[in-house]
Amino acid sequence: MKRFAKFGLTLLFTAAVAALLLLAKPIAESVRGGIDICLKVLIPSLFAFMVLADFSVKTGMLELLLRPFGWLCGKLFRIDRSLGPVVLMSLIGGYPVGAKLLTDLVLEGRMERRDAERMLCFCVNSGPAFVIGSVAVPLFGDTKLGFLIFASHLTAFFAVGILSGFGKPSFSLPLERETPPYSTALVNSVASATRAMVNICSFVLVFSALIGLLRLTGVLGALGTFLGSFLPRPVAEALLIGILEVTNGTNACAGISGIGALLAATALTAFGGLCVQMQVTAIVSRAKLSMKMFYKFRLLYTAVSTLTAWGLLQLFEVPVSTMATPGGIPAHLFSFSPLSSLFLLILCILLLCTARKSVTIECKPKTRRKYVGK
Repeated sequence: MKRFAKFGLTLLFTAAVAALLLLAKPIAESVRGGIDICLKVLIPSLFAFMVLADFSVKTGMLELLLRPFGWLCGKLFRIDRSLGPVVLMSLIGGYPVGAKLLTDLVLEGRMERRDAERMLCFCVNSGPAFVIGSVAVPLFGDTKLGFLIFASHLTAFFAVGILSGFGKPSFSLPLERETPPYSTALVNSVASATRAMVNICSFVLVFSALIGLLRLTGVLGALGTFLGSFLPRPVAEALLIGILEVTNGTNACAGISGIGALLAATALTAFGGLCVQMQVTAIVSRAKLSMKMFYKFRLLYTAVSTLTAWGLLQLFEVPVSTMATPGGIPAHLFSFSPLSSLFLLILCILLLCTARKSVTIECKPKTRRKYVGK
């Protein structure tokens, strides 16, 4: 059986290489689209949050300010109260922020793996900057719908957080820890966020190429036709693309009319797509965290988000109409410049290279010579 599987994978790999050679130009266009997503959407909306989140957790700067929120999280989710900043940053920072912070805590020896795996179930969320600025504004031209989607995710966040801790013992973190100087913490936070950002953008480019390859070879169209027997064709195509990569999927929601576009966008941003989940897997693998519990609760997270969005639409009777084309438009909340994002990425890579060479002076105590009097 393993031989057949290996032979099948070899054939698939050979076919993919041949397709890349024969369709090099159009696939290159797909990769350029992925670069556009990285420069216009991901870097502006994620990078600053990742630096801030890492810096606040390393220095403990927000623990006093967020003590009430930490107390609430401790009661609801059965976690340590000092993890309030981690939970909040995972909620507002974007998909990989929570996974990165939990991984760092495990690597520092401050958290057990089983506790980090449980928190991972509700600490991987799409932030409001992405949902509003990269989904609602370009797709619907309405920020209110972005807040509605984020409120739906917030409901799923609390539901999964409570259920994942149901029947589980509460845990606490060690009280004593070494707090680095602010200057050292800032340099390390920027370097760490840069590594994570390069990792995220790399996965987006790979999946953009994969989506282009599947579209050009007709695989995506065939799957869309098959699912079209059960769902409208635009919905089927948007879901197929979004399951692979969320930003391309939400752009494809422009082909869906009415309330279906918002429900599909809510479901896709809640699920995150395989691209986001592989980013999370790559991050947590450094701490050898298992993703089994995460996948179990992710389907529940997606279902609760979608049902909540439907309920809120019925309750407030919000009109929904798409204004983008199915091909997608450059998503923005503010006027981001791709060139400035590119320079920011280059500067961060330079900082990452120099951060490894930064010297931390260790003062070793001098051994005093004993004076022996004659």
